[in-house]
Parts: sequence; C-alpha cells; structure tokens
Amino acid sequence: MDSPSPSTCKSHMVCLIQHIDEINKADMASATVLLGLAPAMLAMVGPNIAEISLLSSKRPILSFLIAMSAPALNIGSLFEFRSPVQVLRDQRKELKFTTKISSSFTSKSLYIIVVLQYAFLLGSIANVATNSIQLGVYTVVSWKCQATYMPVLWTSLAVAPWLAAFFYAKYYNWKTVDAPKNVEEFGQIGTEGNQKGCWLGDEFSTFELRPYTFKLQSDYDPTWATSVNALSWIFVYVLLWYGTLVMSSLWFISTLDALTVIIRYLASAVVSRLVLRYELEGISWFLKTDDEEEEKKTWEALKTEKEKAKEKVMRSSLTLSQSTFLGTAC
Repeated sequence: MDSPSPSTCKSHMVCLIQHIDEINKADMASATVLLGLAPAMLAMVGPNIAEISLLSSKRPILSFLIAMSAPALNIGSLFEFRSPVQVLRDQRKELKFTTKISSSFTSKSLYIIVVLQYAFLLGSIANVATNSIQLGVYTVVSWKCQATYMPVLWTSLAVAPWLAAFFYAKYYNWKTVDAPKNVEEFGQIGTEGNQKGCWLGDEFSTFELRPYTFKLQSDYDPTWATSVNALSWIFVYVLLWYGTLVMSSLWFISTLDALTVIIRYLASAVVSRLVLRYELEGISWFLKTDDEEEEKKTWEALKTEKEKAKEKVMRSSLTLSQSTFLGTAC
C-alpha cells in the first residue's frame, strides 16, 4: 500500500483535530511544550565533544556507544575549542567517587565492570531506539505527517559528531611515555598509528587493568584540530535544533505519555554519563600533561634554588662564626 500524500495526510489530521474536545487539545499542547524542551534538557546530561574525543583516543568503541546512548550531546559556546588537556584539568577538580570505590576491586571484578559497561550501553541504545520508533509510529509530525522516522533520525544522527570527535582525537598530538612494560605491548596513540591488535586490549580494559602509558601534549595542530572541532560543534548544534523542531511538532500524544518518553530518554542519557565519568576519572588519575610536567620541573627548580640558597646562608654563617672565633682567640 502506497503511503498517503502530504495533502491527504494533513486533511486526515485536520479532521481528527476537529473531533477532539478542548480538554484533550490542551493536554496535547502541554505534551508538545514538554517534548520541545526535551532535547535541551537531555543535552545538559549528555557528553560533550571534548570528552568523547578524549575517550576515543583509547576506547573508540566505548565512546561510540556512549554517543549513541545519549539522545542529545552537550553543547557549549559555538566554536569553543576545549582540548583534552582542559578536560583532564577540569576533571581533576571534581570529587573522585568512582575511582575511590574501584581501587578496592579485584582484577576479576574489573573485567566484570567492562562487561557491564557494554551491556548497559547496549541496553541504553536499545531503549533509545525502541522509544524513538514507538514515538514516530504513534504520533504525527505536524509539518511532515506522513513520515514516521523523524525521532529515529534525530537520535541516530549522533554518529556525525562522534565521527568528528574521533578524527579530532586522531589529529591531536599524543606521546607515549613511562610505559611500565614494552611499548609494543601497549601500543602508541595518535597519528603515528597503533600497533596491530594493541588497541583491542585498551578497548576492552578499564583504566585500572591497563594504566594509561601516554600523555597529552599541550601543543596541537591548530588548523586540523580547530577545524575538526568546529565541525563537530556545528553537528551538535544542528542536531539540537532538529531535535527541538521534531519533538515540538509531535501531535496526538498526552502529557503523561510524553513524560514517559522523556524519562526513558533521560535514563539512557544518565547511563552514558555515568560510564563516561567513570572512564574520565580513571584517565585523570593516570594521564600526565605537558603543563603538569613543566609545572613539576619549575617547582623542582625552585626547590633546588631554595636549597642552594639555604646552603649558601649556612656556609656564610659558619664562615662568620669561624672568623669571630679566630678573632677572639687572637
């Protein structure tokens, strides 16, 4: 059976609206307002581009699942460049609940955590997909009423900013340092390329099982990094506007049903945020930045100068005491 034409679909829609009482119309209007605010509210919980980029450098599959699990990605100022170094610096200012708890886990427990991460994220993606499909089937988009794929398209297009964030992580300047074992076993991160098969060990391990053996350099290629980062932010903004347009145009849904839809989306967003926070806290414990190395060198240099000055003062005092003693003796 052919799909109805837009004019026929809208004629049926007008006919249905004319036979709905005012109370139900008010109910649908409230649901429309609530759904229109949903993308912006969900974006507050979702991950941002810099966080996804940082996680993509070590666990790209996990970062992809996190991006797809979150119905909306977090937004900031347009063309705001936030490097992975800044993400680490901000992360270390926050309280470390998950890393304190995980420090008492055994190796077997940590592997169970890895399995649970993927299980929860896959479940969240399934929740988002089924929620979007049901929303498209049981409601009507006022400006394209014959299309049932609009909510699914909104949640699926999160792959676009993830790709931009992934390539941004590849263009960023990484350096492998302080490997506790052979560097070939851990692999290198960055444009120089990973050792074949090594990234799988990083992908399916938490930070406690395979501590990070590379550091972030504060310098980066401004042309590539800024361009890719700006492109990813554009994707996020377009998706936010598109999601708001679609969700605020849905008809024939009650306020309670709309609230159920938002709660299901919010549950998936919270799962993605918790998994991301756990990994970022681990990275912030093990990763070193050039800024911290320079700060450490500066502190050590000042400490050395202070010790030298103290020794010089002590030698001067000792020489003065000896001279006074000799003068008194003479």
